[in-house]
Amino acid sequence: MDLYLTIPGEEFFDQESGKFFRTNDTHLVLRHTLVSVSKWEAKYERTFLSESEKTRDEIFDYIRMMSQTPIDDAVFSRFNDETNEQVVAYIQKKHSASRLMQRPQPEGNGRKEKVTSELMYYWMVALNIPWEAQYWHLERLLTLVEIIQRKNEAASAKSNRGRGNSAAMAKQRRAMG
Repeated sequence: MDLYLTIPGEEFFDQESGKFFRTNDTHLVLRHTLVSVSKWEAKYERTFLSESEKTRDEIFDYIRMMSQTPIDDAVFSRFNDETNEQVVAYIQKKHSASRLMQRPQPEGNGRKEKVTSELMYYWMVALNIPWEAQYWHLERLLTLVEIIQRKNEAASAKSNRGRGNSAAMAKQRRAMG
């Protein structure tokens, strides 16, 4: 679930030799993972998954952190709108066949917990998700976390219903003598 990009080389004219030259194309392999988010948050000391705007440099740094090989600064000068759109579409893509219905938001102050890489690592530990999942596409990992949480809640609710009924029945039996 990687994004493969080819950034075209540049053609330029060397005044001294009077010749045209072309730089090589750059091939990038990008992975939007918990690991790349963690690296970005370590550098900027704020959550990556916030609604706050990111500067051009912060975005390019995140692309560097997604890359499987080092990226020279000159490559970013050759990014065009199409390349930027491909990166955004890749990050937003679900990479999963599972589609979860949106949970209703609780009423109240509407404050949500900030989702940081450390919180996501906590979820992995608490839910016994294997460490290899930190290298999955981030949306796929978050979908798995949500599925496990929903299944656990459903199992807990079912278990509690059964306990409530048997406790009520035992109370009724005691009352009847």
